[in-house]
Amino acid sequence: MKDYVWYLSYGSNLSKKRFLTYILGGKPEGSSKYEPGSKDKTLPLKEKNTIINYELYFSEHSQKWDNLGVGFIGTEKNPEFKTYAKMYLITKEQFEDIVKQENSINKEININYPEENQISLISEGWYSAILCTGIYDNHYIYTFTSPEKPQYYVKPSEKYLKTIATGIIENIGTNAENLTDYFINLKGIENNINYETIYNLIKSIRKNNI
Repeated sequence: MKDYVWYLSYGSNLSKKRFLTYILGGKPEGSSKYEPGSKDKTLPLKEKNTIINYELYFSEHSQKWDNLGVGFIGTEKNPEFKTYAKMYLITKEQFEDIVKQENSINKEININYPEENQISLISEGWYSAILCTGIYDNHYIYTFTSPEKPQYYVKPSEKYLKTIATGIIENIGTNAENLTDYFINLKGIENNINYETIYNLIKSIRKNNI
């Protein structure tokens, strides 16, 4: 019998098309890396849009995304923060395969699944903190992020930012003004990308391309 968990995404995997490359395999649009996919190619049983009270920020230098910043969330819940997120109901095996791909790990890993509002660590990778954000519909909700506060913030590439924006538009259909306001003060974007650039990038997203 398969054991299911919710995988919660707050970054590029908000876009279902982007996320499914971690299940089915393939090279995501905008990324430079081919992903092998999961051993189990079964599509998610359910999906759900949500908002989480964890701070979204951008850091590190990802070769997948023009050697610029990628998204992380803080590990402490804070009602001050409201971050768009999406949950996919998948098997634990699939979740572990996603964790490996996100961390560029080519060997089997052992995840000690934490309880609600706790974290556990895997051995390597930027996304080595497994965070349980809660329970929904009798299944635990898990995501992954950095275990430590960033030493520096790095602006994301336009490709990466566009992928996140596409996912948000795909899920909730917000307008360009609201979405630009959402991004403009995030750490890594603040003072690094101006309002007009973000607004024009979001306006360039066509619904028939989502």
